[in-house]
Amino acid sequence: MNITSIPYNALEAFNAQKVREYAPAIAYCTTVIVLGVVGNAFTVAYYGFHVPRTTTNVIITALGTADFIACLTFTDSIIKICYTLTYKNVAACKLMFFCKHTLVMASACILVLVAVDRYRRICKPFAWQLSVKLANIVIVCIVVFSILLSV
Repeated sequence: MNITSIPYNALEAFNAQKVREYAPAIAYCTTVIVLGVVGNAFTVAYYGFHVPRTTTNVIITALGTADFIACLTFTDSIIKICYTLTYKNVAACKLMFFCKHTLVMASACILVLVAVDRYRRICKPFAWQLSVKLANIVIVCIVVFSILLSV
C-alpha cells in the first residue's frame, strides 16, 4: 500500500499516534536545545564580551557561536518528529540539513583547533603559538571548509 493512497484523515490520525510514540524523543530534543541555547548564549556573552581577547577566548567564542546556531537549527528536528508523515516542505528540509551538517562540522573542527592550541600552549610553551589574528583567520577557513564539505 502506497502512503499517497491513504486518506488524509487516516494519515493525520496515524501521525498523531506517532507523535505519542515519539514523546520521549521530543522531550529529550527540547531539553537539549534549551540547555544548548542557554549555555552557549552565556558562553558567547562571557568569552566574547567580558574577558580579554586571547587566542583561547576567541576560539571558545567561535565554538559557542557555532553551537548556539546549531542548537537553533535543531528545532526543525522536533518539527520533523511531530509531522513525521505529513511534513512536505522539501526546501526547508534540505536547507536545515545543510545548515546542521555545516555547523556540526565547524564545531568539530573548532574543537580540534582548541586541542591544538592547548597542546602547543602547555607542551611547547617556547615554540610558535597561534595569535588572535591567526586564530580568527583559521576560524573563517574552518567555516568555509565546513560549507564546502556540506555542499
